[in-house]
Amino acid sequence: MRYKSLQTRKPLSIEIKKTITYLLITLTTIIIGLSAYFILAIGSTSQKGYALKQLQLENNQLRLEGEELESELTKILSYPKVEQTAESKKMIEPENKVYINTIPAKKKK
Repeated sequence: MRYKSLQTRKPLSIEIKKTITYLLITLTTIIIGLSAYFILAIGSTSQKGYALKQLQLENNQLRLEGEELESELTKILSYPKVEQTAESKKMIEPENKVYINTIPAKKKK
């Protein structure tokens, strides 16, 4: 007697149904995985975008404050303000004012 070493074959229609089932399970798993990754990536990107926008707004506000402070400093250090300070009032006015010209005069021909 000969023993059958091969398993009995199943009909082709059963093999096709089994393969289609495995394919559908695999595709569904891939789609769910990619969807989850996409949702997480979009969420992370939107959070970073929000944080970036907040930092840009803070940066603009600090720049405006800096410009206001520079303007205030310029007003404080302007010549009329310095002239009015207590130390400058103690200074003596010169009798003769002498101006020094640092640019050489043009020669006339």
